[in-house]
Amino acid sequence: MNVQNCGQGWERTWCQVQFGDKIGFVVASSLAPFGNTVIVAPLVTTDLANVRSRPGTKWAIIGTIPAATQVNISSCSKGWGTSWCRMHFEGKTGYINRLLLERQDALFPQ
Repeated sequence: MNVQNCGQGWERTWCQVQFGDKIGFVVASSLAPFGNTVIVAPLVTTDLANVRSRPGTKWAIIGTIPAATQVNISSCSKGWGTSWCRMHFEGKTGYINRLLLERQDALFPQ
C-alpha cells in the first residue's frame, strides 16, 4: 500500500492510499511504515489485559494477555464512558477494553 496524501493540519485524520489499482482512504492513525511502503499497523496490548466474557468490567475474566502482545479484533463498539473490542482468544470469543490497545509503530499515534 502506498500513501498518496494525508490530511493537512494537526489532526491528519485520513490518508489517501493506493493498493494495486485501487485508491481509497484509511484512518491515518492505523498506518505504520513497512520498508518503502505502509501497512495497517497491528493492534498490540499496552499493558496486561483481561479478556472478559462480555463487554464490561463486571463480567468474568476468561484469560489475560501480556503487554505488547499482538491481538486480532473483529469489532469495537463504544459505550457510555468505555469502548470494548470483540476478539477470539484461545478458541473463545471475548472482549478487551479498547483503552488497553494501540497501533504498533503508527505514523500518527492516536
